Amino acid sequence: MRIRERKLPRFVIADPSLRDSKGHHYSLTRRITESARLSGFRPVWFCHREAQFENTESAQIRPLFSVSLYDAYRQTADNAIKRGGSIRAMVASLISRAHTRSSTEPPDVVLAKQLASGIKSLKLGFSDRILFHTADGMTYAAIDRFLAATLAADAPRLHVCTPYDPTGIMPNRVRERPIDQVINRWRDAGFIGNPVYLHAENARLATHLSSLWGLPVGTLPLPLPEYEPAGAITDRPSGEGHALRVAHLGPARIEKGFHLLPKIVEHALNELGWSNDSSNTPIKFFIQTTPQVVGYTPQVAEALTKLKGFPENVVRLIDKETSEAEYLALAQSCDVFLLPYGVHEYKYRSSGIVSEAVSLGKVIVATDNTYPASMIGSDAGVAATTVREFGSALAKISRNIEKYRLGAISAALHYRAEFAAKAYVDRCLEAERLGRTMSQW
Repeated sequence: MRIRERKLPRFVIADPSLRDSKGHHYSLTRRITESARLSGFRPVWFCHREAQFENTESAQIRPLFSVSLYDAYRQTADNAIKRGGSIRAMVASLISRAHTRSSTEPPDVVLAKQLASGIKSLKLGFSDRILFHTADGMTYAAIDRFLAATLAADAPRLHVCTPYDPTGIMPNRVRERPIDQVINRWRDAGFIGNPVYLHAENARLATHLSSLWGLPVGTLPLPLPEYEPAGAITDRPSGEGHALRVAHLGPARIEKGFHLLPKIVEHALNELGWSNDSSNTPIKFFIQTTPQVVGYTPQVAEALTKLKGFPENVVRLIDKETSEAEYLALAQSCDVFLLPYGVHEYKYRSSGIVSEAVSLGKVIVATDNTYPASMIGSDAGVAATTVREFGSALAKISRNIEKYRLGAISAALHYRAEFAAKAYVDRCLEAERLGRTMSQW
C-alpha cells in the first residue's frame, strides 16, 4: 500500500499561516487534504516552520515558511495600537507596510526562496500540484518571483485561490496595482492556464476579479465540513422553551460588526416586547468574544462591556477558545447566524462561517450588498442595513421560524450536493483541463 501511495502525484497545500491544529486555516487544510486523497493524490502540507499538530497522519508535513499574513498583522497592528490608532488606520497600516519585519529581505523574496526549497527537496514536477488556498498580496508576489527564476515547464502546477478583494481589503499589498502587474506578467509570459491557475473562494468574487484582471478566474468554494446537517437542523437543547437561538461566531472584530451587537440585541428585544422583569426570553444570543490577534480594539471593548450588561438568559458570552467539537455543537444548536459584516470588507470577500451556516441549514441575517447576504436562499434569511433593521429581521424570523427553517434546510441540501469535499480538488483539475482556453482568453 505504501509503495503504491509513493507513486501517486503529490497535492501540496501551501499555507504560511498554518501553525497548529486550531482555527480556520487548519480545518480548511484538513478538508482539502481529504479532497486530494479522494481525487487520487498524496497530500503534503507546506506550513509555517514553527507548526505543531496533534495529528499528522493525514498528510506529509513540511514545516517550511518563516513569514505569514499574521506576522505582518501582529507587528503593524501592535504599532498602530501603541500610537492610539483606529481599526481602519490599523488595517491601512497592515496593507501598506506589509514588508516591515526583522528580515532584511522583503517577505515575498523570503517566501519565494522557501517555496523553491520545498519544491526542490521533494523533487516536485509537472505531475504534482501546489495550492495556496488563502492567497494574499505577498503570495502573488512570491509566486511571481519563483516563476521568474524557474523554467515553467519544470514547475508543478500552481493553483492560487484568494478570499480577498484587491480593491477592498487584501493583506500584504500596497495597493491593487502591483497585483495587476503580477497578473499582467503572467498573462504576457503565457503562464495563465499553465502552470498558473487563478481561483476565488466564491462566484461573486470570481466575477469581480475576472472583470478586474481581464482573465478567467475560477470559483473554488470552501469544501464542506465533515458533518451532516440533518440532526443539526432540528436539534435544540431542552429547558429553553421556544426562544430563538442566535449565534455570532468567530473572533470579536469590527469588520464583522461586533461593535453593532449591543444595539441589535436591544432592538430585537424591543420588537419582541421583552422587558427586564420577564422570566422568559423570546430570543437568546450566543456570542463568541475571543479577541483577534491584536486583542480588543477600543470599540470592541466598549461593545463587550455593554453586552455584559444584558441578563445571562438573554446574552451568553463565550470568552474561551472552543475545540472543534465544542464549536460545532454550539453552531448546530442555534437557529440563526447573525452576520452584520462591513460592506467595504465583505462586499466580495468570502467567510468560512457563511459556508458553515448554509451547509448546516441555518437561517442567515446579514448585511445587504455583501457576500454573506448573497448566500441567503429563498426564505432562508433576511438582508439588513441598519441596526434597527437587524433587530426587526430577528423579530420577524422569531415569529415565522418554521418558514425560515424550511427555507434554510432546502438551501443546505442544494449547497451540500454542489460542494461536497471531493469537488474541491476536482474543480482544480477541471481548471487544468480548460487551461489551454484560459491562456488564450
